[in-house]
Amino acid sequence: MIFRSRRSPLTNEPGPYWKHHNIHTGEHIGTHLDAPVHWAKRRDGKDVAQIEPARLVGPALVLDVTAEAASDPDFLLDHHHIREWESEHGPLPEGGRLLIRTGRDIRSQDRERFLNKDEQGNPHSPDLQSNAPNGLQKNPGCRCRCNK
Repeated sequence: MIFRSRRSPLTNEPGPYWKHHNIHTGEHIGTHLDAPVHWAKRRDGKDVAQIEPARLVGPALVLDVTAEAASDPDFLLDHHHIREWESEHGPLPEGGRLLIRTGRDIRSQDRERFLNKDEQGNPHSPDLQSNAPNGLQKNPGCRCRCNK
């Protein structure tokens, strides 16, 4: 399960301006927002309990690379893809987050499909080229952190 939202059975029926849902996520969803602090000793940064909630809220835009990832199991997103996206959609807004949609979520319930190993046992999946964050860091309002 990546993400699931269900109406809470403990609340009244939704009204004209409210409703209440419980959100369920997989165990690794939250921990990766503080990488590498949660798994590597002596790393700088804040762990998930120390991150200010305001840092987790902001406009989010989606760069959809599902077609590229489907046709190339080793697809690497680089700063040129980000620049192309910005030329079509405009710059990332102040404090914005750029989310990358690869379509890998459809493989999450099938270990073999998710790992996508070749004959030698090497897994294949889309990733960020090491220069991809450079495309975002040139945007002064962007909050970008990439740990490779």
